[in-house]
Amino acid sequence: MGMIICEKHGLSGFCTVCIHLFEGLETTWVAFPEFPGTTLTKVCAHCAEKSNLSELNHLKGMTFDDQLNMSEDAFEKQLEIIGEKHRQITTKSICILCYDELQVMHHRKSSLPDPFPVYENTLVYQDRNQVKQLEDYLKTHFTFPKFRYSIFHQGQPDKSAIQVSRGNIRKPLSIDVYYITEHGQQQQLIQLVDTFFERIAKKQRLIRFYEKEDVICKTLPNGGHSQERREGNVLREVEIK
Repeated sequence: MGMIICEKHGLSGFCTVCIHLFEGLETTWVAFPEFPGTTLTKVCAHCAEKSNLSELNHLKGMTFDDQLNMSEDAFEKQLEIIGEKHRQITTKSICILCYDELQVMHHRKSSLPDPFPVYENTLVYQDRNQVKQLEDYLKTHFTFPKFRYSIFHQGQPDKSAIQVSRGNIRKPLSIDVYYITEHGQQQQLIQLVDTFFERIAKKQRLIRFYEKEDVICKTLPNGGHSQERREGNVLREVEIK
């Protein structure tokens, strides 16, 4: 998936959808079959029927490797068929989070249940200054252990074992803390977070205490090294909804 800079959400993935989904006129969507060289990802049921999208159902059972291993003639013929259907559909590219918000708005306008759990009361990209203030406040009032692996402290010169990530419509602001295993210290940090949010209108947040960093270190064929981070063991979660 490509990335775009959205004025509202910052760096984000995007999808290309039919105009009816873009404008929130339809809620039922059909996945456009994935194929190398194509960008359209979702269309409404009306556009799927209009373009006879079912004619491409055979692609759904094919892996990416299967598609790349098609003969050159078959591959080009398939691209031609897909292009023809694409031209029958008016499309727009949209930030993934903008599209999520459109879905929620249209579902509510139509008195339908939310399409997924929604977080509307959390600090997001537009609140990034407050997110930075929160991180600075916690580092000033609490002594954190240090991260031990560079994959966790990239862009963080002090290596403090805490990561504060802004939220969006699908997830709350998160505060991930590592190596704080004693209940008393956890409570102290939770209280600091609560104190900071006394003056913040958007309250939704999630605090996770991890036992430690979970990293797979590998030696590469060229003699170099790589690190792959994993979720790790969560000792405790505190969520304010």
